[in-house]
Amino acid sequence: MRALNLTGESLWRDEIDIIRFALGPSQEVLTSFTRAGFNGPFYIVLMRLWLGLGGANDFTLRYFSLQCGVALVAAVFVLAKRLLGARAAFVAAWLMAISPVHIWYSSEGKMYTLQPLLLVTALYALVRAISNWRLVIANYQLPITKEWLIFILATTLAFYTHVLSPLFLLVAIAVFVVYWPRSKTHLKGALVALACLTVPYVPLLVWQAPTLLRGGETGHAFFSLDRMALVLLSDWSFGFGANAPLFSCLSPMECARAASCSLWLWLCSAQRAHGSPLTAHRSSLSLGSSCPSSPFSSSRCARPCSSRAMCCGARLRSMCWWARAYRG
Repeated sequence: MRALNLTGESLWRDEIDIIRFALGPSQEVLTSFTRAGFNGPFYIVLMRLWLGLGGANDFTLRYFSLQCGVALVAAVFVLAKRLLGARAAFVAAWLMAISPVHIWYSSEGKMYTLQPLLLVTALYALVRAISNWRLVIANYQLPITKEWLIFILATTLAFYTHVLSPLFLLVAIAVFVVYWPRSKTHLKGALVALACLTVPYVPLLVWQAPTLLRGGETGHAFFSLDRMALVLLSDWSFGFGANAPLFSCLSPMECARAASCSLWLWLCSAQRAHGSPLTAHRSSLSLGSSCPSSPFSSSRCARPCSSRAMCCGARLRSMCWWARAYRG
């Protein structure tokens, strides 16, 4: 779903800018780390190296995003397994694999798959850091462990990959609080990690703080927080579409089919001892087109086959596998 027709559309403005910045003079690439308003200097450095290996073309540019997107599916599986167990991990990875938004960004030459990959890695390292015992060297407990080092490195790189990455610190703090009082024994490590994150963030803070305090026109229409949440939920569920709110785009029959599909998956987990893989396969065929999947708004996501056919094909394979796994 990600590799098919990767070069089906020409480069758009932002992708052309990525190539232009990456192949620019070395001095400009280095100064981009402190340039006011510049987004993603670390990604530009990576693209300079990557395009130097594969050439400056649309396939090479987008293939890097594709690789990060595939790695993100695996990273989500590992994180979900750590937090919620194997079953939830399979569901999370499956949903990420067929997500219309994730498929879209996996075939776009931007940093929108690298950034979440770094942040998921940082979150996994954080969970490991506050769940494991600290290192002891010469009867001295180190407040910082390799997990904290990975957390610091991944978060720092995310800072310089996308301008909004510092918001991840709020998520990290929330996770630390959720793990309380177990995380209490790792408070020193958390404070050291936070201090280490402050230093690399200073060059960004120099221009971000005045911009945030000054305010100004963004050039985009205003969206309230609840509207943002609705748009995100709709786009992640059904693909891009300005006129596709969450459920108003579905007919009652499509909603009923979606509910039937959800019920079928629940029965697979609840009745693992009954039925056979063949029966499950036949049931999945009848439900293969039940999950609503509105067409994507771009031909790049349309691919040679329709989006409904692709997503339903993934659902069919996943459903059959789930039935066998649960009954095994």
